[in-house]
Amino acid sequence: MHDALHIPTLAACFGESAEAVWVIRREGRLCFANVAAERSASLGGPALAAALERARALVVERAESARVEVESGVVRVMRASPVRDVEGRVIAVTIVATVRDTTRAPSPVERERARLQRIVDHAPALVAILRGPDHVYELINERFKQTIPEARSLIGTSARAHRTDLVAQQFVARLDHVHKTGEAYESVEVPRVIEREDGPETIYLTFVFQPILRESDRSMVDGVVTFAFDVTESVLARKQVEETSRAKDEFLSTLSHELRTPLNAIVGWSHLLRTGALQGTQMQRALEAIDRNAKVQKRLIDDLLDFSRMVSGKLGVNDGVVDLAELVTSAVDSIRPAAEAKRLQLSTRLEARPLVSGDPDRLHQVIANLLSNATKFTGPRGRVEVVVRASEDHAELEVRDDGVGIDPTLLPHVFERYRQADGSTTRRHGGLGLGLAIARAIVEMHGGRIEAWSEGIGRGTSMRVSLPWSLEPERDEPASIGVRLRAGVPRLAGVRVLVVDDEIDACVLAETVLRRAGAEVRSTSTAARALELLDEGEVDVLVSDLGMPELDGITLIERVRALPPPACRVPAVALTGYARVEDRVRAVDAGYDAFLTKPLDVDALALAVARAAGRVAE
Repeated sequence: MHDALHIPTLAACFGESAEAVWVIRREGRLCFANVAAERSASLGGPALAAALERARALVVERAESARVEVESGVVRVMRASPVRDVEGRVIAVTIVATVRDTTRAPSPVERERARLQRIVDHAPALVAILRGPDHVYELINERFKQTIPEARSLIGTSARAHRTDLVAQQFVARLDHVHKTGEAYESVEVPRVIEREDGPETIYLTFVFQPILRESDRSMVDGVVTFAFDVTESVLARKQVEETSRAKDEFLSTLSHELRTPLNAIVGWSHLLRTGALQGTQMQRALEAIDRNAKVQKRLIDDLLDFSRMVSGKLGVNDGVVDLAELVTSAVDSIRPAAEAKRLQLSTRLEARPLVSGDPDRLHQVIANLLSNATKFTGPRGRVEVVVRASEDHAELEVRDDGVGIDPTLLPHVFERYRQADGSTTRRHGGLGLGLAIARAIVEMHGGRIEAWSEGIGRGTSMRVSLPWSLEPERDEPASIGVRLRAGVPRLAGVRVLVVDDEIDACVLAETVLRRAGAEVRSTSTAARALELLDEGEVDVLVSDLGMPELDGITLIERVRALPPPACRVPAVALTGYARVEDRVRAVDAGYDAFLTKPLDVDALALAVARAAGRVAE
């Protein structure tokens, strides 16, 4: 045994000492305790034992002396020092502590210190008092101890020996400045990494340093009191707002680009047609380009409206029984021209024909969006496959491709609003980046779920949609997106139609469409004139815009319904650019029998008028 740990020697030196002395071997076994130490151990309980272990571990770890604060009424501070062998290795730790006389009343200094501790323990900030030019921790409040794990071992140690990350941020340099000049200092939002059991955590603190002036000489600084306010919540909230704002700015920039691009083609080709510069096949090409880009712009506007409804919680779905396989077939047929233009291999595998509960239009929108994305992000001669299968409790749809794939870091965010893998001006693929967010909202409204999967860049993508089975009895003809308006344009011979629209071009277009279907059409740009014509009793169906000056379409239909018979009973079709669900409800509640949105679908208008006139069944 090394002489430094010779028990008789230790007993001779420290046995009768008024201070408690422990010698603990490096591995934690008690080697020696004098009388005062044994007495304090019986009075100090678990808190004292924990402090001894903390002091031993601290000295062994750092191989230097340390001071440890003790939460015990018997001992307040322990001074721990290493015991080294001849080669300088730490073999044990000597711990010395002044034992309080619990039978006497505390001194005024002790009472004042206890009072100060109680005050700072209730402070909302992290409070510490540091003394001397080396900034030795003298007092730390409870919030400091709860926030900073190693805080309990700081008492009696210098700030210079701790937290190299804070040193890097000139923490100690600021303490030096305050101690030297007596000037207070404030730092804003300093990041601090805290090691937690579940991993590192970054918090943000705002520091205020105040000098402690010497009582006898107010020009001299005895120490510094530091206040650290935890501003993590506000910093993270601000960063989230900034990120959302940045994403919205990028989205608006993309929106401007995506709306202007088809508009450029429409305006350019229209100008060439108007000037007569195109002939033959060039004219046909121009018309096709105008039609194609107008549909692109309509789809963008529809996405914007759906996104607005989604954000406000007003994205509605209708109930029905839907043949999922039929929806897939319809959606694949609609995307096939785009796939063939890129020479893609587009295939469908129907392993089942499940019936699901939901809105056929909305579910078709989801499938079409997934197919559109797969086609857009798959290179020429690539492969896109749609699979429909069934399990015990749900139907499953999968759209997979061998295209560009998705970065694994972006996979958790592909369904978020305003998110695009590439929002730069050099991006290769257009779109607003709203389609998947809308798709997820629709699927979830049907009680289903949608998931994205990819092995990484260049490895393709799989989108999987799960929908619950229909709980309604099977119908002979499930609701289908394919049951639409394409059974032929109805003939309207003899039907007298009044068209009301303050936009001359829109009015002339509706008039032309209805005349080509055989209707007798009169038109006006004001609601007031429409009331006059209706009062003359020469109208079988009213077609009116909603947004008009002086008297709008809502006021018009309300006044029509207040007219004497038979004018009050004239069927009415609303044809408007207002496309929100609440706009439709408001129009129907006011008295319209049908509601159509612009841009005008010529077949839909003819069919709506035919239904209103009783020429075709509902």
